[in-house]
Amino acid sequence: MEGTRLRLAALLQRLPDSTVDEMGRSLGLSAATVRRHLDILYRDRLVDYHAVRRKPGRPEHAFFLTEAGQEALPKRYVHLLQMVLRALSQTNGAAPPPTSPSLGKLFTHVAQDMLAPHRERFRNKPPQERRAFLHELLTDADFAPEFEEGHGGLRVRLHNCPFRFVALEQPAVCELDRELISTILAAPATLERCITSGHHSCTYAA
Repeated sequence: MEGTRLRLAALLQRLPDSTVDEMGRSLGLSAATVRRHLDILYRDRLVDYHAVRRKPGRPEHAFFLTEAGQEALPKRYVHLLQMVLRALSQTNGAAPPPTSPSLGKLFTHVAQDMLAPHRERFRNKPPQERRAFLHELLTDADFAPEFEEGHGGLRVRLHNCPFRFVALEQPAVCELDRELISTILAAPATLERCITSGHHSCTYAA
């Protein structure tokens, strides 16, 4: 998947249940162009739709990514495996049982290993520089991050999970995200919403 279809899929990952007109406005494309590419994505079972009524008249079709569509976006399974194997080698090669609480600690170790070469980028830095580095790191790792400032503090929304298939079967993988965010921001991150609970994205409050 590439070009316009990749842009449409990435948009639906951020804004699920978008109509043709909404996608066209967001991407600066004509409705005819959007429909043409959606037809191909639908044919390939990467998107699906349901009817919505948002204005007077006939219902419109709101589109969303299928699980196959989610998997077609950037993923890093090989990278995750390499990091896990490295972490295991540093813990005497003792692999924890799949349901063990120590599996979460393993992914915490993986996150710290990821951050090791970059500590000078955020250690003892002011909050804004820490946030800028976190956004850069999450973007480079294909998490498609979005930051929201509010009265309750910062919320970090991850629209893409580069390890989605693994996380859906083993939620302990989410400890990697949480540890990255907590360590860089020097504040505990709390998982509020997650793809493992059926949401379209993962949201952390920090």
